[in-house]
Amino acid sequence: MNKKQKFISVILTLFFSMFALIPSFEKNISAKEFPKKLYNVYLDGNHIGTINSKDRLYKYIDDDQIDLKEKYDIEEVYLPQNLYIEDYIGFESNLIDERKLYETIKDEKPFTVKGSIITIKKPKEDGSFDIKKINVLREEDYKKALENTIKTFIDENEYNVFFDGNTYTNFELGSTIEDIYIGDEALGNITIKRDALIPSDEYIFTDEKKLTHYLLFGTLEEQEKYIIKSGETIEQVAFDHKLGTKEFLIINPEFNSESNLLYEGQEVNVGQIATVVDVLKEEQLVEDFVTKFKTEIKYDSSKPYSYYKVTQEGENGLERVTKRIQYKNGIIANAKITNSEVIKTTVNRIEVRGSRISGDPIIIADAGNWEWPTKTPYMIYSDYGYRFIFGARDFHDGIDIITFPTMGSPVYAANDGNVVGASGGGYNSGRGAYIIINHNNGFYTAYYHLSKVSVTIGQAVTKGEEIGKIGNTGRSTGPHLHFGVGKGGPPSSNNSINPILLYR
Repeated sequence: MNKKQKFISVILTLFFSMFALIPSFEKNISAKEFPKKLYNVYLDGNHIGTINSKDRLYKYIDDDQIDLKEKYDIEEVYLPQNLYIEDYIGFESNLIDERKLYETIKDEKPFTVKGSIITIKKPKEDGSFDIKKINVLREEDYKKALENTIKTFIDENEYNVFFDGNTYTNFELGSTIEDIYIGDEALGNITIKRDALIPSDEYIFTDEKKLTHYLLFGTLEEQEKYIIKSGETIEQVAFDHKLGTKEFLIINPEFNSESNLLYEGQEVNVGQIATVVDVLKEEQLVEDFVTKFKTEIKYDSSKPYSYYKVTQEGENGLERVTKRIQYKNGIIANAKITNSEVIKTTVNRIEVRGSRISGDPIIIADAGNWEWPTKTPYMIYSDYGYRFIFGARDFHDGIDIITFPTMGSPVYAANDGNVVGASGGGYNSGRGAYIIINHNNGFYTAYYHLSKVSVTIGQAVTKGEEIGKIGNTGRSTGPHLHFGVGKGGPPSSNNSINPILLYR
């Protein structure tokens, strides 16, 4: 056989061999088919299967999640968080049935619904943030709840006029509302993520009333009610439930004053406000302030100890005072007296007495005659009792007073006595620079946050004597005098009384 014949023989052999393999090759193609577009499914980064149709997977979800649709009154339910579907070119031999994959997903993670996520960062005293996350199905419910929250703390007339684009002015009282706003928004501490996929096992607000309740109290739990007993007052009920009297009036809007009478069997709200957002109101207030006269005592050594004579009667004065006040959630958070104009001059009362015993280190105060510890005019911007401050409920065992001006303004001894505590600096458990006086009649007075202390421990002081200067030391939100009164010892949560009681 020549070379040409051998070559033809090889070609024919290969040709017939190919025909012999065709049935097996066709069978293999039938099993695999040609590569096509498929879909790989990943959950939390792990591959959980390859499917032929993502539309069928979506339909299983849509058909099966009827309960979620009815619960939230929605038309569509979405894939769980961290579930991804990506296109894939491959063969159908590795496919998983869409129904089977749906059952796997359902057992692993909750499906999602579309809504908005509101994140609120609340600054804490240590500089960190308390982060609240609110899921809402409709952002409109959040806006309405926010409006309801503002109306809880703002007079309806003020609200309507101000948000119509006008500056609210009450000429009768001389007050001008300059701004009303959500403090957290102003600080950039509220963010809204729209069209977010929210896991259905998380709480999702669908009702503006529930969301309003949460924004006010920081919880969804129903707030405590209380049945009034015979003889109880608003002040007493508020204090017994760790509420400030103003706070009690806010959550019980049917009362307009702490002097309103309660009747036995009456039901009132005593839930503690712990707002998720802070409603702020900026106000300028012009009002006339009565400056009460002081009593000056002059001693005449030529007269006997029992001698007493009034040489000049006292007359109250009048000053027109301008204040700038910031309210937070209906309670004064910051205040400043910006101007004071004398309309009528105060005339002090003058008493002449015989010489007192000299060299006596113990001075006993007159329990029925107390001197105000600051100059006038003044303003009390934080009352005695319970309050919500620095993100927590706190018992305030005194009153906070500002004057015009406040920083460096003189502080006076409220009555005769002896200094039993004094520090010119340091944090001192939040008191800052402070003075404590024992009046040797069962009462003690305390003066905190001072910028200057002018007395020493053991020193005898007389009523109205300057003992220091107002400051901003210790745990203080701004220049002011914290003035406290204790019975039987320095004021604390156990023995303090409202200082205002000494002046009634």
